[in-house]
Amino acid sequence: MVNLNDANGRVTRELRHVPEYLYRGFSLNQSLVLFSLLEYSSRLSPQLSMNPKRFSVDRIISNPTPIPSLGIRPRTASDRDVAPRPASTIGLEARTLSGSPPVSSPLNGIRTPPTRHLDVLASLQRTAPGVVKTRQGSVLSRGFILKTDYYPSGRALELDINIQGAPNFRQNRSSMNVYGVAQPRVAGLKAILAVLQCAPNTPNQSLCHWFSTREEPIVYIAGRPFVLRDSAEPRNSLMLSDRAENLEAIERRLKNDILAEALKFSGVILTHHELDDEEIIPTWTGVDANDVKTPRELMDELKAAGWNVDYHRIPITQDRPIEDNYLDAYLDVIKETDPQNTPLVFSCGMGAVRTTFAMTAACIIRRKQGLWLGLPDPYQPPKISPSTSAPGALAILEQANQQQELNTALLRLTYLLQQGLQSHDSQSAIELLLTNPALMDNLRKAHMGTYSLVLSLLGCLDNGAVIKKLVDRVMDDCDHVTNLREDILRHRIRYSLASMDDKNRSEHLARAVKSMEK
Repeated sequence: MVNLNDANGRVTRELRHVPEYLYRGFSLNQSLVLFSLLEYSSRLSPQLSMNPKRFSVDRIISNPTPIPSLGIRPRTASDRDVAPRPASTIGLEARTLSGSPPVSSPLNGIRTPPTRHLDVLASLQRTAPGVVKTRQGSVLSRGFILKTDYYPSGRALELDINIQGAPNFRQNRSSMNVYGVAQPRVAGLKAILAVLQCAPNTPNQSLCHWFSTREEPIVYIAGRPFVLRDSAEPRNSLMLSDRAENLEAIERRLKNDILAEALKFSGVILTHHELDDEEIIPTWTGVDANDVKTPRELMDELKAAGWNVDYHRIPITQDRPIEDNYLDAYLDVIKETDPQNTPLVFSCGMGAVRTTFAMTAACIIRRKQGLWLGLPDPYQPPKISPSTSAPGALAILEQANQQQELNTALLRLTYLLQQGLQSHDSQSAIELLLTNPALMDNLRKAHMGTYSLVLSLLGCLDNGAVIKKLVDRVMDDCDHVTNLREDILRHRIRYSLASMDDKNRSEHLARAVKSMEK
């Protein structure tokens, strides 16, 4: 603080301009004189205070001309070559307001350039709110953000194994070398490949086929995946193209935009981080040219480093109807693999619906490959030989299997119904089912997939009922994260419980229809 006298007495003011003088190279005493001059002149002449351009801090700082009346001039680069002044002089200039000189500070008269890290932090703080609005990249343009590829509400917590950096990693229960995972980090990706015996220098190294169904641009920064999103809808995926070549070209341009923007902000870029409570906050992320990679570049580098993995990009949007083209793409790759020694890994954003559908399709293909090789059918229930069994044993066993399926369906149905009722009604699912026997029977049939549309389709197929049971077993074999058959009923219940003015009501019904297509 400094005390100045005016007509009204002693006034205390903050030395708000002194740091600016010191930053430009003035000594402490010179800075105090300049500050006092500004304050005193503003009292003597109201015109000066009304016209800051005539006598202002910025003008004094930007003007290197010495002030003759005061003998003050800013330090220049040539001063660094001048011999140091006597210690007594340095001590007088470097003395702080408390009267004691600092140990190591730009104020002690030493001719060293001042640090600017505080100004950089302040600049980032001022710039952050306007970065998204002023972006000019070819892909990372105005209104778009880079969000961490993270789904806090979509992680299954009861899996058999958990791998750091690889959410929702699991294998089908029949152990057919079919796996699923959400979009992993680089560390999680390497951990999965190591578990599958695909790491470099591994004896009897296996070849892993990695399928990515992501339909939006992804870029890895420092080992973590980021996705391009609209700032107005950061949780909704962007559908830019359904061709892998186009998406990978967009990702390369996005990488260039990231590197170009990082140059403007001292090697950092503004990203957005999604927290566990689904709040999205802006975060500055360090960027190094060697740590920014597209998924294709990452897989190619792993391949070159000895990791035995082949990468396949098959973009599928979440709401895209089932088509033959990407099923054929799966088949073209899987049919050339060894079902016993070649692991298949399928991945999407959350590792849920699209991954589960791909795992189910792969298991059906792998089952057929195993039968051709003479392997036992993993989805065939155990049989009892009629010659060695007691009379009626087959009928009893079949009846027991049917009862077990009914019990399981009833338990799962109660669970699904309770989930739907939690936010709408305090009545429990059990009470609702007990008081409505007809409703319970209809929901049980729906949970087992016996819809009229499905039954009509079975009439067009040879052994349609047998095929449906097989597909049901395969879906149940891959339902660690989601069950494709239960998705139909889940969305149908949400549609029934939604109010008429709920804007998402029709969306629940549309998702139920798409789930039935799957």
